[in-house]
Amino acid sequence: MKDPQVVGGDSKVAAGVSPENIITLFQPIVSIPTRGIIGFESFSEGREPETGKSIEAIRLVESFPDPDLQLKVDRQCRERALEQFKPILAQHKAMLLFLWLNVGILSNKKADPLFLEKQVEQVGIPPKNVCIELPVSVAVKMPPKVLEHYRAKGYGLCIIDLSTSDAFLEAFVRLRPNFVKLGRSFYTGPEKRYRAKMLDGLLDLSETVGFSVIGQGVEQQQESIGLLRSRVFLQQGTYYVKDKPEEKYSAKGEDPVKMFYGKIVETFRLFRENRRKEILARKSTFETLQQEVRRYISRLCNEHEPVMEVVLASLFRNRDRAISMFVLNKNGIQVTGRLHVKSPRGEVCHRPPRGEAKGMDHSMRDYFLYIEMGYDRFVTRPFVSPYTEEEVVIIALPFYNAEDRMFVLCVEMPYPY
Repeated sequence: MKDPQVVGGDSKVAAGVSPENIITLFQPIVSIPTRGIIGFESFSEGREPETGKSIEAIRLVESFPDPDLQLKVDRQCRERALEQFKPILAQHKAMLLFLWLNVGILSNKKADPLFLEKQVEQVGIPPKNVCIELPVSVAVKMPPKVLEHYRAKGYGLCIIDLSTSDAFLEAFVRLRPNFVKLGRSFYTGPEKRYRAKMLDGLLDLSETVGFSVIGQGVEQQQESIGLLRSRVFLQQGTYYVKDKPEEKYSAKGEDPVKMFYGKIVETFRLFRENRRKEILARKSTFETLQQEVRRYISRLCNEHEPVMEVVLASLFRNRDRAISMFVLNKNGIQVTGRLHVKSPRGEVCHRPPRGEAKGMDHSMRDYFLYIEMGYDRFVTRPFVSPYTEEEVVIIALPFYNAEDRMFVLCVEMPYPY
């Protein structure tokens, strides 16, 4: 399977993309820890009748002068990919098809942004097995209603060709800034949890690369405290000057360092007070969660390895708060399936889970490495569950089974706020 080649169009192209000459190829997307494949990216080629020269048809759709031919070829390529993926899916129910969506043809009056859905339905492939590929430049121009429609139907969405030359990332590569000021979109507006995770990633980058982050446009006390909770300790905005608006730009003889001291001290006092309460509540919740995991272990300690998955299944039916659980052996290899709740849509989400297949190697994961080094338990950093899409952690505890062999129980639990 080779990388697609972009070939310039000429007078022979039209003949090369006739239905009988369209060839669908697949490129695997591999998972190194599971030593397997999670899906295939499809791309199509045409062949010049005279020379047999490869014509990468999907990438050439826009080069055709006839808009109707563009539309026809685009749909043919996608239809062929879906039809040829179906036998693969019949053998591997969880396999994903990464399908490039050519948004360039949507300007055609006959085009329908939801036509892909009709093709998928006609071929009989579940939407959860299709992941739509879009470059950043296209994704941001797509009508939000179309994206939400596909997401609601269960399709996955994949950004392709992400590059350091994309506007957001290029700013860091070219400028190598000392400071970055955050606009309000990072900490206000809808989808706050998702935005907060993006902010976490940016802050991790700032610590690694070496720039400081400033929260810009802070208007209210709760926004200031929220930014402090997110590790944004440098801030500016009307919140700090609204008590003395005339002094926003001029100290008028007063020491400018002392002018805002009272507001800063009060904000930090409230933040510290809130954080102490949050940490105490979190400590109590973690203790409860760990007691729950220990109850699971008390059942597993008396069992032999072949029946551990059966035991997990019985525990899961009577679970308290567990979202998923699995067992690793002393080498970090997963020896049971990953028992889990269903997603909000009743299906497994497209986000690949940290481990769900027997035989997966977890030996590089912190939740195994720390146990291997002698820790009596380990709790991961929060992450988004592939099953419930809420923020969770994995609690890992070692145990010895009936044969006195060491194993590690990993239980995914809601992250206590």
